[in-house]
Amino acid sequence: MSEEYYQNDVYLNDVTEVKEFLEGVYKDEHPDFVITPVITQFIFNAIIDEYQGEDAHLEPYNSELCDFLKQDRFISFIKNRQPNIAPVPDNVINDVVEYFKNELNNFTPLKVCRNSNHKEDDYLYAVIAKSDSNGSYACWSCFNDSTKSINFGHYNYKTEEEALNMIKEVFYDHTDDMEHFGPESSMTDIPKDKISQNNFEDSENINFRRHVR
Repeated sequence: MSEEYYQNDVYLNDVTEVKEFLEGVYKDEHPDFVITPVITQFIFNAIIDEYQGEDAHLEPYNSELCDFLKQDRFISFIKNRQPNIAPVPDNVINDVVEYFKNELNNFTPLKVCRNSNHKEDDYLYAVIAKSDSNGSYACWSCFNDSTKSINFGHYNYKTEEEALNMIKEVFYDHTDDMEHFGPESSMTDIPKDKISQNNFEDSENINFRRHVR
């Protein structure tokens, strides 16, 4: 561990400082680890159980404690609980645009984001779109990029923010930190040129569109 990282002992009654302590423990061997509130609480509880109230503080250079925290069970737990906040891939954007062109062409897709921060949900997304007929906003909380299908539509929102709030309500979060790892962390605007290149119909042809709900 880097000595300059630590300034004072870290006390077990302060979860925030425990998080910072854990970041210091793992940063050399696992620099990509993101220590979320769920991870912090899990390890916090494990330390309390292990030490049974003894040694009320975490000493920065306590090799016994560091070895305890580097056990495979903790490393595996942290790896499995890493949030997926990767950007939405270009191919997913293309798939969404193509789907709307063929199946929901009375809406213009505006934004795509992940609908979960669990790494096993890498193929699931949410979409915000605007109605071409009345200018209202809609969202679909599950675009499955594996099956190229869409479900759970919510309609007639006055603003884009209202549609986003709906996505937040159903977003699967396994970090306890929606502020940093929620849908906005992966929200991606669909470039206008992608929509135009996929031949979305002009507004004057609205009456000929199939109305999908």
